[in-house]
Amino acid sequence: MNGYGKMIGFSLLSFLTIVGNTDSYGNSHCCGDKAMDCGMIDCSIDCDKLCSYDSGCNESMNGVPYNGKVCFNVQKHGKTCYGKICYDVICYDKCQKKCQKKCKSFCGKYKNTRKCKKYEKKCKDDKIEKIVELWMTPQNHSDNLDSVACAGNRIYVTAKNDHTIQMYDARNGVPLGRFGGKGDDMGQLNRPNGVAAIDNLLFVTERDNSRIQVFSIPDYAHICTFGEDILFRPYGIFVCKVDDYYLVYITDDGKTKKSENDDARRIVTFILDEEMNQMDPLQFGIKDEFGVGEFGKLESIYGNLDNKTLLIADEKSNELKLYSFDGEYLNKKINSEFFSQGDPEGVWFFKKDGRSYWLAVEQRKKKTTIFHVFDAQTLAHVKSFSGIYTKNTDGICISEMNGRLILYAVNDDQAVTAFSLDFI
Repeated sequence: MNGYGKMIGFSLLSFLTIVGNTDSYGNSHCCGDKAMDCGMIDCSIDCDKLCSYDSGCNESMNGVPYNGKVCFNVQKHGKTCYGKICYDVICYDKCQKKCQKKCKSFCGKYKNTRKCKKYEKKCKDDKIEKIVELWMTPQNHSDNLDSVACAGNRIYVTAKNDHTIQMYDARNGVPLGRFGGKGDDMGQLNRPNGVAAIDNLLFVTERDNSRIQVFSIPDYAHICTFGEDILFRPYGIFVCKVDDYYLVYITDDGKTKKSENDDARRIVTFILDEEMNQMDPLQFGIKDEFGVGEFGKLESIYGNLDNKTLLIADEKSNELKLYSFDGEYLNKKINSEFFSQGDPEGVWFFKKDGRSYWLAVEQRKKKTTIFHVFDAQTLAHVKSFSGIYTKNTDGICISEMNGRLILYAVNDDQAVTAFSLDFI
């Protein structure tokens, strides 16, 4: 392959704002006598800023910072719904939430009647296991969050309307700052969408700049930019390292002003060495004469390095399609029956207790997100679950934190929530 040559250009970011006084672990200190233990949250949290303190907000509750002010107390309500516990979510800032789903007994008694049809979706939801979120970051309704990545004790989230990368403490959701800013200079961003972290490098796709930028961690200095000469509208990203090369897989939507070709929705693969020198990009998934393996609407992608496969979400057919790293469609997919109420969005590969899994999002805009778990080898369905209030989820990531597997999920374009995967 012919190399494109070096595309490295160092520059400082347009801005980098860090909030709060932090120690070497990124924790703010101000709790004092108000220290509490809410789930994963410890006394390093700035209680006055993250939640309104109340005598009921103590170590006996599973508390969650919400909207920068309130502290949720999640308690068992005592009712059961098809064998599952209903929850009341009580906010100590004069804000109350009841169960996401009220217990309905009608479908249980009259399952096969016509009148039950309108309750079928509700009955299905009531049977899905409910997992209480560990915490939620402060919400911002205008930033339009999309994708999330984790590196060390930090999570990185793309804010499409704010044109920045937002940072939070991965242990408790405390905000740690942001960088970027709208523009097309090196270090600036224009509608960042996908994000991936590997080897102290942060890869960011920019839909409206039609390029990929790479930043160093932890100083967030710009390292290089590539893809602007071939990409149309890059969305999702998966990055892995094979031998001494980085493989960068990008979901690219070719239906733009640059191209009127409806079929130019493809995966573009970039190969970079450790010095960020780029080789000729590859592409696959464009519709062929037989219509096999083509894509309808692309965004989310993730890979399994063990057997070198990619799971790609097609939001038009509502399927997850399995490809090899080389771009060969493997004639395996997760069918649309698992995404009957929403689009397939974020996907991730993870291991637990000697088994390998795929986790995929069923994005529902007005209802809680359903997370589906599949066996990585057979693609057989393992289980499904939802949170208490996490909904309209786009991006996810999974990382080990303090010996536990934690799922981070974007909540309604406004915040990030965290779940423990101990129950899997």
